[in-house]
Parts: sequence; structure tokens; C-alpha cells
Amino acid sequence: MNNPLPEKTRNSLNGFCDQLEQSLGAKFVSGVLYGKLAREINKTEDMSINFMVVLEEISTAILDAIGDALRKSKVQIELLTLSEEDLRSSTDVFPIKFLDIKRTHVIYRGKDVMSDLEIPRDNLRLRCEQEIKNLMLRLRLNYVSRKQNSKSIASLLNRIYLSLIRNLGVLVELKSGDVLVTNSDIIEGAGKLGIDTMALHDVEKLRQDNFSLELGDRKRLLEKVMQCVRDAAAMADKI
Repeated sequence: MNNPLPEKTRNSLNGFCDQLEQSLGAKFVSGVLYGKLAREINKTEDMSINFMVVLEEISTAILDAIGDALRKSKVQIELLTLSEEDLRSSTDVFPIKFLDIKRTHVIYRGKDVMSDLEIPRDNLRLRCEQEIKNLMLRLRLNYVSRKQNSKSIASLLNRIYLSLIRNLGVLVELKSGDVLVTNSDIIEGAGKLGIDTMALHDVEKLRQDNFSLELGDRKRLLEKVMQCVRDAAAMADKI
């Protein structure tokens, strides 16, 4: 790993994997780190630990062993537990999730189960459209469900931002073949497709408490983001 994990995180994951190897032997096929700790350059101890355990088979005895190791860990691990067959057969229903893991992950222990994992393009396109349209509907529902103020609009934009970026990255890949990883590259790539993504730069400022506190300004920003989502949904529908 080019950018080492924080010491506490590394020691906890090592201890967790050591115990799985001791208790499960060859049934513990692979340990895969994904999410922020696999993606970000500047890693911190407060980042969520997203970890996938891939097994030869699933049984209550095996899950008991994993549970014991998990409870002994000194950090909270967000665990995804799959058999190898589960992994291969789940890419059609969770194509974006597994594409994201495939793009940015670290094989922490054991076999490389990700390099040859196939993500069907048709399933990816359909799921991308579903998720973007779901974002569109959630934005509207959340907006009309309560009286809005400056703080609530910021919270709403924060909640949908990373999901929108992830789906725009998939949309760019489907349309152009470009595989983009950083938020700024994805925003730029989506802009080149004709989607007005300028508002997303302002959402970045908002997330850093560096945007206007005025309710009117934040409403206008939300409206621009809603238009960006609508444009992305329309584009996904036509691929």
C-alpha cells in the first residue's frame, strides 16, 4: 500500500485477519479493504473501515468465528461477508457497488478475488439509471417533507453528494470509457459530456463550510443540483 494505514487501524486489521487465518484456515479466502481507506491519500483513524471477507463457504460455525474476531477488534469494522460464489453472482444486482470496490481496493490478505471479477455493462447501465433517478426522487421528497432552512438544505446536499458523484463516475465510464477516480476528475468528466456540473464545485465548498449561509443562495444551489441530477438521469436513459 503506497499510503500506509494509521497504526491503530493497521494493527486492528492485522489482528482481525490473523485470527481468521488461525480459526478458519483455507476457508478464509481473501480479505479486501475498500472505501475511503483504500481510496484516500491522507488516511485518518476516524475513517470508516470497510472490509470484505471472502470465504470458501458460509456456515454458522464460520460466522461465529468471524463474530469472535470482530468483537475482539479494537476498532469498528464495517464488514461485508461473502462466499466466492456470492461475490461472482452478486455483480448483476449490485454492479455499481462492486465496480467501485474493484476500482479502489487493497487485497489485504489472501487471494486476489477482484481483478477478474466481471461487471456486466447492461446491468451497470440499468443500475446507474435507477440510482440517479432514485436520487432525483429523494431530493424532491426530502425537500417537500419539511420546511427548509439554510442548515437543512446543506444537510440534504451533503447526504446525496457522494452517491451522485459515484453514479456520475459510472455514467462517464459508460459514455466515454474513461475510468475516473477523484471527485474533481469525475465532475470535469461529466461536464465534458454536457451535464452542467458547476454547482457541484459549490457543494464541495458547502461541505467545507465555505459557501454562503443565505437561504436564497442555498436554494438556488439545490435547484442547480436537481437540474444536474435530471440531466444525468436523462443521459443514462439514452445510453
